[in-house]
Amino acid sequence: MMEWKRNFEKVILDRGKEYFESGLVEDMETDTDEITAIVIGSDEYEVTIELDNNEVGEMYCTCPYADEGYYCKHMAAVMYAYEAAPKANYQTKKHKTNAEELVSNADEKTIREFLINALKKDKKLLDSFALTVSSSSDDIDISSYKQRINSLINKHTDRYGFIDYYAADDFIDDAVDFINNEINGLIDKGYTTAAFEVSCCLFKKVSDVDMDDSDGGLSYFGSEMLDTWLNILEYADGNEKRDMFSFFLSHLSDWVIDYMEDYVENIIFDSFNEPEYLDCKLKFVDDRISVSDDWHKKHWIIRRVHLMEQMNFTENEYLAYCKEYYDERSVREVLVNYYLNRERKEEAIAILEDSLANYTTNPMTAGELHCQLKELYKDIGNEEKYREHLWVLVTGHCILNHFCEMKTLYPADEWQSVRERVFQANTSYTLMQLYNEEKLYDRLMAELEREGTTSYTKEYENVLNKLYPDRMLKLYADHLNREARTTAKRTTYAYWAGELKHMLTIKGGKKVVAEIIADWRVRYRNRPAMMQELKSVNI
Repeated sequence: MMEWKRNFEKVILDRGKEYFESGLVEDMETDTDEITAIVIGSDEYEVTIELDNNEVGEMYCTCPYADEGYYCKHMAAVMYAYEAAPKANYQTKKHKTNAEELVSNADEKTIREFLINALKKDKKLLDSFALTVSSSSDDIDISSYKQRINSLINKHTDRYGFIDYYAADDFIDDAVDFINNEINGLIDKGYTTAAFEVSCCLFKKVSDVDMDDSDGGLSYFGSEMLDTWLNILEYADGNEKRDMFSFFLSHLSDWVIDYMEDYVENIIFDSFNEPEYLDCKLKFVDDRISVSDDWHKKHWIIRRVHLMEQMNFTENEYLAYCKEYYDERSVREVLVNYYLNRERKEEAIAILEDSLANYTTNPMTAGELHCQLKELYKDIGNEEKYREHLWVLVTGHCILNHFCEMKTLYPADEWQSVRERVFQANTSYTLMQLYNEEKLYDRLMAELEREGTTSYTKEYENVLNKLYPDRMLKLYADHLNREARTTAKRTTYAYWAGELKHMLTIKGGKKVVAEIIADWRVRYRNRPAMMQELKSVNI
């Protein structure tokens, strides 16, 4: 049996199996060194899987996901089909139907009649054929593309117009396929205006659809559309580019849901960098600042600061504007980067120290500032201030790399007393990491026992199970017995059973697990789901 499934993520395997079970694998052919098939998705994808001594070698698919170097659900579907079908049912290469041969042997009348009938039945094929034979964009029926976008959405929505979690992935795949096949086809032909109109229709429709986007598919779609707009811009002439800019600027508000507006805003401000557009963008931003609430105003102020730098405002103008909004954290951060980009570290340090002293109450923000200051003082050779900020980090915002950095500053005999001061300043989870780093396993074990939970045990058990098997088993047993006092769902009972199985891998675990199960079978005999899960623990 081929070991091919390990190449795929579980979610991809599951979707591939769904495709296979839905009968979407067609025209599968094989010989001694290759499997080929067509998988029907939003498009027909050609899958080729190489065989080497009856083992899976390289796999290829014409879908966009595979094109980025991933193993896709279409490949998995073909492998499920290959395993399921009797070998006698495989078509061999020698029986493959040759399209060129069929067409060359048919007379012109037959070909024309067949093509006309096929085009009448298939809008996608009709659009593709029209694009192939067109001599100008006037030959392109934009309404047909828009109708197909509506059909794409209707295909995945339920009767209430909603796309649920299980349909969302295929919906996004189909939308991205439409970009790659249809819109990019228009771009390749040089029909940039048509491509832009169709792309905006698709973006609007997909953004507005009511769907469960728990997997973040809209983000993937938005990124693909952003790349497509950049591609259109690359081929657009001056007038087309101006039209695109005007469209984006006039549709930045209330065109689509707010988080999808980010893609429109990004293309406006990351592209269109010629002087004629910069002036328009500056006026647009100033208008936004004047009408926005405090929350959104901060965002547009930063946009303006970046524009001023891009437009080569004088330093006095730039700094004067930043000073006007200096109370805003984001403005101070921009100023710090402004000075750092010009190797003016002392001025950057002054702003960071001021932010730390006068504007910071959040511990996380303070930690970030201390970290920046530590590095800057180290860069300029101020050893005293460098150590001062590093000490604050290891005693108040400690992460392991800061602790290790501090250790390099002291000789071994002096480090023993220094680390004790660090230990005293930190809390449980951090202490576990530090004890483990210093190989103080007795103190690590004691800290785990003090916590009384198994949440962190697996992080350190490779060492602790060997050194303290009895204490580790007691930690697991005490935790499970406390948890078991309350009734729970079957999934929780299954988790407890899994923990018991894990305890069996620790020296002496068999005896402890047997005692727990014996006790639970009496104490919790009225929990049938729990009793069933305990049967899976083989002592």
